Amino acid sequence: MAHAAGDSHEQAFYGGHLRVTFPILDADGDLVTGAAALDSEVSIDGGTFADCTNEATEIATASGMYYLDLTGVEMTGKQITVIVKTSTSGAKTTPITIYPKRLKSIASGTAQAGGASTITLAASTIVKDGALDGCFVLITNNGAAGSQYQLRRIISSISSTQVATVDSAWGTNPSVASTYDILASDTVNLAGWGGLALASINTNGLPDVNTTKLSGTTQTARDIGASVLLSTGTGAGQLDFTSGIVKANLTQILGTLLTETAGLLAGGFKKFFNVAAPTGTLNSIPDAVAGAAGGLRIAGTNAAVTENITGNITGNLSGSVGSVTGNVGGNVVGTVASVVGAVGSVSGAVGSVTGNVGGNVVGTVASVVGAVGSVTGLTASNLDTSISSRASQTSLDTVDDFIDTEVAAIKAKTDQLTFTSANKVDSNVVEMAANIITSSVIATDALGSLELATSAVDEIVDAVWDEARAGHVVAGSFGQGVASVQGSITGSVASVTGNVGGSVASLTTNNDKIGYRLSATGVDDILDEVVEGTYSVRQYLRGFAASLLGKLSGAATATVTIRDTGDTKDRVVASVDANGNRSAVTLDVT
Repeated sequence: MAHAAGDSHEQAFYGGHLRVTFPILDADGDLVTGAAALDSEVSIDGGTFADCTNEATEIATASGMYYLDLTGVEMTGKQITVIVKTSTSGAKTTPITIYPKRLKSIASGTAQAGGASTITLAASTIVKDGALDGCFVLITNNGAAGSQYQLRRIISSISSTQVATVDSAWGTNPSVASTYDILASDTVNLAGWGGLALASINTNGLPDVNTTKLSGTTQTARDIGASVLLSTGTGAGQLDFTSGIVKANLTQILGTLLTETAGLLAGGFKKFFNVAAPTGTLNSIPDAVAGAAGGLRIAGTNAAVTENITGNITGNLSGSVGSVTGNVGGNVVGTVASVVGAVGSVSGAVGSVTGNVGGNVVGTVASVVGAVGSVTGLTASNLDTSISSRASQTSLDTVDDFIDTEVAAIKAKTDQLTFTSANKVDSNVVEMAANIITSSVIATDALGSLELATSAVDEIVDAVWDEARAGHVVAGSFGQGVASVQGSITGSVASVTGNVGGSVASLTTNNDKIGYRLSATGVDDILDEVVEGTYSVRQYLRGFAASLLGKLSGAATATVTIRDTGDTKDRVVASVDANGNRSAVTLDVT
């Protein structure tokens, strides 16, 4: 079946040819050119992968970009998954996922003719010029061999000829035997309806519409227009009004009949609302029965009822007050149970106050006039007595001065310490008693390269080597041995490096090296010497011998095997690509 560049669409469509373009990349994300042995496979709606009808092709020349032509059959699913593999070394498999869009068929038929980029549709398919512009035409059979599943967008549709021009050339031109479906697009330019022109669009972007009937009833301009015409009267459906003002008689409120005497309701409205600039509303009236708790007071009935009062009282208040919250600006005469807030002054006797005043009286008390029976708690007089029983200020000052003096003396000493290393005090030992430093008091490695300066080590070495030999004669000691070297050497010497200044009593002649050879142990030492990694000379020789002289198999495959010269085991197993390049090698050189 023929494919062409026209099979490339801005999106994939169900049942239509599709040319998809993609790159083939390596592990570094670089384009792979000339990918070899391409293998394209497709899965429809999660089914088993199968070879695609067509194979991927590189876009010329050596671009690393490829295209694959999927057939209409391969596009008949909700999800189309494609993988493109290659044998080129380093190239990665390319995955492609496609979600075809299913378009609604709005017409179908058999073509009258077909051209390079046109199709003549069945009679009356195009009812108005441009009516099918933006729709798609899908060839649904092979009336022209190889033409099935071709999908093209219509860019021009002529009603007089029924010729639809498509956006790109067909791969195979349709013929008089070709059947088709017209598929609706999201971008159809709807210019007509049922063969008739649509209404014109006004300046607000809305169509001008003239409605002639509603529910089958013919309408006139009076029935539906810019305004509704009302007629006055007292009949059914009529209103009583004068000069555009409708007269109304209120007989119900929310379904409840009004039983008020005529004129009272209007009088009430006037009573409430006949105010030029009202400052209150009905919300200003308590929602409670008048005269009851929370309701309006009724003069002469309950004005003297005892109640709680919240708010400020301007003026004098006589009598007993249970409690007062807030400030009292003037004088209070009589007994007050408790006061919260500031009190200007209190006249009268206070029995007693136990504890802090803040507990029972919150706020500031300007003055108390009258006798106070007793005060229990910490007062100024009690505080003076308590302090006087303790140490005097003079003795406290003496202690403070002593502490300051001693701390200053200690600080003067510690300021002289130097801490080059953390938690270690730098020190110089000027003099030390005998037997202070012994092996039992110096830990192992206590004196090392970090503790001794280079100059100190050099001084110790110089002192040892400059020490006279005369005092070092203990048999077997290093000093005695050095002293003997300065004279003659008696006895055998294992080896001598350098020239012998004096005479040698006897020396075995050994000038002829002919006939000497390495022992078996010496040869093994050489052969077992590791050359690289963990492989020795002996193991490498086994590998070399197999590679040069052993049997070889799998030379034309991805795995090459080389046997040892005795044909007892696989010495070398290598993974190779089509060019013979090794990607992995397994050795057995034991």
